[in-house]
Amino acid sequence: MTGAPQPLKIALAALVLAWSSEQPQTCLTYGIPVKLRGELTRVNEYGYWDWSGILLDRPICTMANPAYSEDSYAGIRLLQVWQGDTGRDIRELAGAKVEVTGHLMDPHTGYCRTGVCLLKTEISGTGLTWKPAREKDIAQPLAYDIETKAGRYFSKRAWDSLTGKPLIPVDEYAVHWMTGGEVVYLDCRDGYERAGAHLEPPHPVMTCDDPGELCGFNAFEGTVARMHCVKKDK
Repeated sequence: MTGAPQPLKIALAALVLAWSSEQPQTCLTYGIPVKLRGELTRVNEYGYWDWSGILLDRPICTMANPAYSEDSYAGIRLLQVWQGDTGRDIRELAGAKVEVTGHLMDPHTGYCRTGVCLLKTEISGTGLTWKPAREKDIAQPLAYDIETKAGRYFSKRAWDSLTGKPLIPVDEYAVHWMTGGEVVYLDCRDGYERAGAHLEPPHPVMTCDDPGELCGFNAFEGTVARMHCVKKDK
């Protein structure tokens, strides 16, 4: 991920992936369910990525499988965990001791932040408590505005266009994601549509002017994005 802060890249790489010619334990393979134990953790990478992982009780290694990955890894202690579309945010379970079951995936996309990731994850543990669904607590203004800043850190805020009142949690209103490590994409929340957007400074190629196209811009370069969102007609 070019442009990402160097200390963060070094720290993650040191924690997650350690090449080794020796494999003292039975290594896991891709494509079949695996069961692992550890502690759920939440990782925020300078505001650009915010994801859940599991810090394993003991390191694991993986075997190459040409159908999924040609690489083998050893000394893996941290795995990013993807639960899938369950309507729950597992980041709220950070700190819980759990057992997880899922499928391993190697780092072939920028979405996988830990080299080897765990997909289709089922989580179990003693005393797990999900927060109540928040949908009813989310304000539904007729229109709202977003402003983001993509410098060394990525920050964003949203407010009601009529009253100026801040809208929180901001992630519910200013939806962003990244592909790889260089481009940020920004959008309104579900049920709203983009009615205007622009970048400062203007980019010679990237633009948010067309509401029918994705609004994307470079990370780590100081770009300010502003977007106006209006509620869709039912």
